[in-house]
Amino acid sequence: MMIDDDTLKQLLRINDELMQLCKWLTEKRDMETSSRLIPVVDDLTHILIEAGKTNCSDAAIQGILHHGRCAYSASV
Repeated sequence: MMIDDDTLKQLLRINDELMQLCKWLTEKRDMETSSRLIPVVDDLTHILIEAGKTNCSDAAIQGILHHGRCAYSASV
């Protein structure tokens, strides 16, 4: 799957917002909702990481992927 750099950046921003929502739901003890949302966000995160590895030339995106900013589920 080919995703241009701008689209990938936008998807990563959306993914980050979803991860923040997961964190907020967990902090609010809304376990029912967060337990349903976290696996979906985790799947999206892994897809975006793979897409970034295969066809991303933007150094900023590579930095985000390398530093694991998209790894919320691993920190929960």
